[in-house]
Amino acid sequence: MRSLSRNRKGAVVDIVLNPLFVTAVALVVIGGFILRNAYTMGEATELQKAIYATDVAFNLDSLYSVRKDVNFFVEYPVLAKFGIKIGPKLVTVYETKPEDGKIFWFNEDRGYDFVYGEFKPKRKTPAIRFFKEGNKLGVLKRARINFATPMCEERLHTKRTAVADYTVLASLGQQPVDIVTGEVLITADASQGIPSLTIYVNSNPESAQMACEIAQELFKTFPLKEYAIMPLNPELLGKDDTRLTVAQSKDLSAYLYITLPQIDSTEKGAISQAVSTGVEDFVV
Repeated sequence: MRSLSRNRKGAVVDIVLNPLFVTAVALVVIGGFILRNAYTMGEATELQKAIYATDVAFNLDSLYSVRKDVNFFVEYPVLAKFGIKIGPKLVTVYETKPEDGKIFWFNEDRGYDFVYGEFKPKRKTPAIRFFKEGNKLGVLKRARINFATPMCEERLHTKRTAVADYTVLASLGQQPVDIVTGEVLITADASQGIPSLTIYVNSNPESAQMACEIAQELFKTFPLKEYAIMPLNPELLGKDDTRLTVAQSKDLSAYLYITLPQIDSTEKGAISQAVSTGVEDFVV
C-alpha cells in the first residue's frame, strides 16, 4: 500500500513537470490575461466616452455662470479618436457613430441663443472651443468673436406706436436725424473714425433695453471695437445740446452716435436695417 501511494505521488509529479502540461497551463494563463486585458480595454474606452460626455456637459452648464458683461472663448481638449456631438440639451461622445456613443444632458437658458456643433472622430485638431458672446454661447465655429458684443437681458415691455422714416439717413454724417418718431424717439448721429458706438438713453428703463438690442444688431453688421449705453440727465445738458429732446422724453428714447471709417449709402442702409430690427419688439 505504501509503495502504491508513492507511485501515485510520483505520477502526479511527472504530469506536472511534463513540458506539454506546463505549456498548456502557460497558454491558458496567457490567453486569460489577453482576454482580460481586451475586455478591460473595451471597458476603459466606454468609461472614457462617459467621462467626456459628462465633463463636456458640465462645461456647457458652466458657461451660464459667467458674468453677463463678459465675452470669452476657451479650448477644451478631447482625444481626437472620439467624436463630440452637441445638440439641444444633449452631449454625445462616440467612436464611429453617435448611436453607439455615451450621452449626458446639460441645461439651456432661454435668455441665450445656444450654438450647437459636431466634431467628427479622428479629426486633426483634438481641442474644441466653447464661447460666450453677448446673448450667444455654445460651440465656437467662427475664427474669432467680438469681445465687446453687448449682452441684452430679456424683460417684458409695452408695445408702442411709432413711425420710422429711414430716408432721413441720407443726411446722416452731416447732422443728427430723427429716424423713428411717435411714442418711440430714435435720433441718429454719425462721424468718421474708429468703429465705435455710444447710445444715450433717457430715464425710462425700457430705453436702455431697446438701445441694447439696437447695439446687438449693429455689432452683427459693423466691426465695432467698443460700445456704451449712457443715461442722459437733462439738467446737465445745455439748451443747444442735440441730445436734449431725447433726454427730456418720457417715452422710449435713444440717441445713437456711431463712428465708422466711412459713411456712405451702404453704411446708412445697414444702420437703418439694424435700427429696424432692434426696435421691432417695442413697436406695434
